[in-house]
Amino acid sequence: MRSVLPTSCLSAVPEDVEGTVPSSPPKGAELSFSRSYTECFDDRFMVETSDLNINVYSKGTFDQMPLFFCIHGAGFSGLSFGPLVQRIASEVYCVAPDLRGHGLTVQKDGSTTPGADLTVERFLDDAQAVIKDIFDNRFTPKENASDKRTLILCGHSLGGSLAAKLAARLQADYDVPLCILIDITESVAIGAIPNMSTVIRKKPTVFNTEAALANWLVASHTLLNKSAALFQAPGLIYGKDSETPGKVIADLGASGENWKAWFEGLNDCFYTKFQGYRLLFISGMEKLDKDTEIMHMQGRLAIEVIKGANHNLHEEKPNELAFFLIRYLRRMHYTRGLLGKPFNFTSKDPDEDPIPLNDLRTQFGDPK
Repeated sequence: MRSVLPTSCLSAVPEDVEGTVPSSPPKGAELSFSRSYTECFDDRFMVETSDLNINVYSKGTFDQMPLFFCIHGAGFSGLSFGPLVQRIASEVYCVAPDLRGHGLTVQKDGSTTPGADLTVERFLDDAQAVIKDIFDNRFTPKENASDKRTLILCGHSLGGSLAAKLAARLQADYDVPLCILIDITESVAIGAIPNMSTVIRKKPTVFNTEAALANWLVASHTLLNKSAALFQAPGLIYGKDSETPGKVIADLGASGENWKAWFEGLNDCFYTKFQGYRLLFISGMEKLDKDTEIMHMQGRLAIEVIKGANHNLHEEKPNELAFFLIRYLRRMHYTRGLLGKPFNFTSKDPDEDPIPLNDLRTQFGDPK
């Protein structure tokens, strides 16, 4: 069995060279963004809690279909799920919030939560508040339809750890049939923590333009394609209306004391406490830890390997992820038109057929 993934297997960050770290833009610099969330989402709204205004992106109509709740990784934003959401929104109602201290989520005074306050419990409480608000205020089941509160959780990296912990926490109050993790296992994540500080130390804190940000994300292998980087830019750096245009939003450097707790307990929640179906997307089998290998061999975990991806599989290979997701969701009757429909074991329902991968590529194209 494999041991914890050594940090040597992680994507390297280029050495700082001339031009890699941009100088701070002058106050009031006209930093603008070329892409809009509306390319992939229908709506953007705020959920208010006692101390936050949480920014949430959504796509679809929340009637007789599950809530597909997406949780992004550390240093990213809800926009990271845009390409995937665009491809699966015909099946489920998709929501992707910005975590505390990320994207457009702000404290009551309009400021971004400092890194030291990015604790796992705060993340979980925030996500739970958003889920409750959406079911209470946006769920409109059709007449004579079930009002069952079906919740599917999907998280990338840190978001995957939060998804697993939420699945265990919320399964008593909601119907949580499926939890999906993207490129995350507990031991590998904790083993990579020493490398995280190196990555963050080498990352510029200010970018003069969105192009400079996109170029750095691709050069550092944080993302593999410039299109995804440009689409997510408004959730990663402050825009021209900010007092600090171009500054990186998420203060991960100050959150170091919280990193280990973000991932501790992931496997226990995902493999022991959560009682639903489990699906893991990874870019390579070397990213499995011992617990994950055992669960897979016992048939208690489905794994799909997405070849040609790095870490942000949902941005780098959204067609492939969408293909597998839709196939699983339709097979399990957790999509529009199939939710609550009895299984017919004598003849196959045509609505259960997956969308062919080539059809997804033809309709949406491949990221560049």
